[in-house]
Amino acid sequence: MKQWGIIIGLVVIFLIGLWQQFYGMTPLPDPPVRQVTIQLSGAVKQPGVYSIEQTARLKDLIDLAGGLSGTADENRINLAQKLIDGEKIIIPEIIMPTDDDTGEQVPSPSTGLSQNINDWLEVPGIGPATAERILDYLAEHPSAGLDDLIEVSGIGPKKQQDILDFFEKHR
Repeated sequence: MKQWGIIIGLVVIFLIGLWQQFYGMTPLPDPPVRQVTIQLSGAVKQPGVYSIEQTARLKDLIDLAGGLSGTADENRINLAQKLIDGEKIIIPEIIMPTDDDTGEQVPSPSTGLSQNINDWLEVPGIGPATAERILDYLAEHPSAGLDDLIEVSGIGPKKQQDILDFFEKHR
């Protein structure tokens, strides 16, 4: 009987050693690092298409692109923004057009639409909320013109015509 106990004990030790050899010592492989591909343009030193880790933030992507240019409007971007594969991010530039006669800053379609909320508040029918929506739209669509502002929530055909009339008078 004692012999059977020793044999069973040896078999158990052998099986534990065998299990340890095949399962216990093999390290788990690291999960693959997922990449996202983003198109970055606008006020960055090296615009282009970049692949970066999925956990990266907009600041990391901007650093990869050489940083912001001197004309970047840093107040209009969220450096902590999460990145989404396939998206296009446009870093807005500070646009400060001036009226040649008075030196005042006014929105001007010939030099780009103003990024200053106070300029938009001068337009008849534009209040603070609509001005903010216009600025948000322009940040997302930097090449937008006056005709494109119809896409902004709160601007219908009448208000769009008021905006066009305002710009016609203030060119």
